[in-house]
Amino acid sequence: MLAVEVLCRVPVKGGDTILALVDNDTKIIPGHGPVGDKAQLENYRAMLSIAYERLQKLKAEGETAQEAAAAKPLEDLEAIWGNVVFLRVIVGLR
Repeated sequence: MLAVEVLCRVPVKGGDTILALVDNDTKIIPGHGPVGDKAQLENYRAMLSIAYERLQKLKAEGETAQEAAAAKPLEDLEAIWGNVVFLRVIVGLR
């Protein structure tokens, strides 16, 4: 479960902090990847929040890591964002 917190929830909270400090003209320089803007960070933060909520729901329902992976709860997000960390996050459910 710690993996879900570290890979989804912590970046959501960090995104909230950064979003409170930037405006629409701010350029955001990440630790890796291309330079972005506020709208891109908002989209990324929303995606992580959705992933966290879905994974938390599976955990609350008592799903094993294997059952959660088989359900493919993040398939639609992976189609848009790529398979960055999602399968590794699911393995951390149990």
